[in-house]
Amino acid sequence: MIERIAKLIALAENASTVAEAEAAFAKAQALASKYAIDLEVARLQAQPKERQTPVQRIVRIGEKGKRANPNLVMLYTTIGRANDVRCLVAQDSTWVQAHGFPSDLDATAALWSALAVTMTKFADAHVKDKSAAWRQEVTYDWNTGEQKPVSGQGARRSFNEGFNDRIGERLQEARKASIVEADEAQAAPAADGRNLPSSMALVLKDKSAEVEKHMWAEYERRHGKRRPGSWRGNRSSGTRSSSAESSGRAAANRAALSGRQALGA
Repeated sequence: MIERIAKLIALAENASTVAEAEAAFAKAQALASKYAIDLEVARLQAQPKERQTPVQRIVRIGEKGKRANPNLVMLYTTIGRANDVRCLVAQDSTWVQAHGFPSDLDATAALWSALAVTMTKFADAHVKDKSAAWRQEVTYDWNTGEQKPVSGQGARRSFNEGFNDRIGERLQEARKASIVEADEAQAAPAADGRNLPSSMALVLKDKSAEVEKHMWAEYERRHGKRRPGSWRGNRSSGTRSSSAESSGRAAANRAALSGRQALGA
């Protein structure tokens, strides 16, 4: 039955239309529910030829020199981390080399595209707000070592950092809740009376390790064993605003977190 469900998942992931994908995935979900089999367990236990394997994608962030690029990279890596996607980042923050399973990369891309627009829109509104609290703040400027009024650029950066941090927390909370829910379902007896013990946390740990291994294998194939340096694109500089950061977190609480519309899940 696990193999049968895995074939349906593979069919859904490789379908040529959304309708075909939804039909195949719905059938897989129905069988999985009937036999108390977790979909991720089925996908990972499929025969190698039927399984997805990690792949690499280049994600274009923005043109060189754009101030928004580091914040957008930071948001992509935060979303990717919650979806078992691992990244190498260009030093100029113009692109991300993302590694993961195709379905996880699709989910990350969909959610990032939506949240990047939301973050930018809310940050613009906050910076332009004449009554915003950051306009009355004075903060320490790490570039000059002086106390200075918060700048619009500093308020925007602080807002985006707060937004990103809270989105990361929400995604990890959702991930933990999904693991608990999956483990409780697996602990229930199957239709034939058998228990199917499995820890979703261990399944995801194995998947994450497979992605990590793929990323470094690809990197060593291209660059040898020399590891890349640290990405410093999101390094804070200039003035900061605690009120703008709080506003960013509040905006992230209002943002919708959905990214798997293609399979109707």
